Amino acid sequence: MGTTQIVWDGNTITLGHRAEAFTPVHKTLVTTITTQSGYNAYRSYWCKLVFKIKCGILTAAEERALTNFWFQWARHGYEFSIAWDSDQCQATTTDQDYSPSTPKRIYLANSTWFSLIHVGDEMVIYSSDRDKFEVFRVASISSPDYIEADTDLTYFYENGDTVRHYWYLPYARLVRPEKYIISTDGEGRTNARHLKMEVEESVQ
Repeated sequence: MGTTQIVWDGNTITLGHRAEAFTPVHKTLVTTITTQSGYNAYRSYWCKLVFKIKCGILTAAEERALTNFWFQWARHGYEFSIAWDSDQCQATTTDQDYSPSTPKRIYLANSTWFSLIHVGDEMVIYSSDRDKFEVFRVASISSPDYIEADTDLTYFYENGDTVRHYWYLPYARLVRPEKYIISTDGEGRTNARHLKMEVEESVQ
């Protein structure tokens, strides 16, 4: 079992623990195209994942690394990756179309990926237009071809759609840098600092 990890610009911070809170929020964004006559001709829906994160307790070295180095990068809107568990930070794409009539089998494009996932890992699959997604757990692994979900998926997915660990954002941005807070335990002890922040998926 790994710990929370942030990677940016060739640098890595691996905390000594997993974040105590890594709360997912699924945001739906709506794009509407309006004709010259004023009618809504087309409306698309796409989703992205936001995590509300609380880390504690930080060591002095972790606090310095986050504030002096990573935050200086992230506050400018630059991308980074973040994983709740550094042992579960993989992303790939499907290698075949998925149909609900093909129960639970999800074919993956990256054959080396099979050694980096495990039965029980929580995954998410997204359609390329981000209009639909589903969360599932890995029930079995048939390397180097496919994984099986623990439940039948509801929707159709196409070759090239995204599959990744659910608690991992390979491309993320800091939401409202002014809300990045390192606080004490209420008694001002410098060895009891907690980090609160919100990060959102940067859709490629």
